[in-house]
Amino acid sequence: MNRELVRGGFAWWYRKYSKDESLGKLEADAKKNKRGLWTDKNPVAPWDWRAAQRAKSDVPISKIKVVPNGFRIVALLPNPKGMDAGNEQVTFENSTNEPVNLRGWKLIDRAGNVFLLTGKVEPRTSLIVTMRESSMPLNNNGDVVVLVDADGVGRSRVSYAERQVRVGVTLRFAK
Repeated sequence: MNRELVRGGFAWWYRKYSKDESLGKLEADAKKNKRGLWTDKNPVAPWDWRAAQRAKSDVPISKIKVVPNGFRIVALLPNPKGMDAGNEQVTFENSTNEPVNLRGWKLIDRAGNVFLLTGKVEPRTSLIVTMRESSMPLNNNGDVVVLVDADGVGRSRVSYAERQVRVGVTLRFAK
């Protein structure tokens, strides 16, 4: 099963735990022929993605200058019905005439927690991201969240207070 997944480009060869060199050859062939995850120009290994999710920002958000560019945070759901973990949401709006590729973009909260973004947002549309990874919880007692682009430029900053947070209520932010 492992060989077939790697051959099809649906899995990585995890060298740390498998010394099976045949998997390396199958992975190299899948890369060369751009199968599965290798159709992406810069696929991120799961272990690298998880490490980045656990990372803390080395720049305090108070030091991040925000330069709006038409892509911004428009809403947060910090206290969804049921469990918070894996169900909190952030809504983005692309008010530009160009698509926005979120590769390398991230959210940073007041504590320095980081949530990496992926995907693409078409012009004049919104995107709701459910934060399945618990690397950056939206605190029910209030928080500040900054959207940072792939170049490290802040693009949007929102804040909310504990008194605004209610179960199942999405907080909306004015333009």
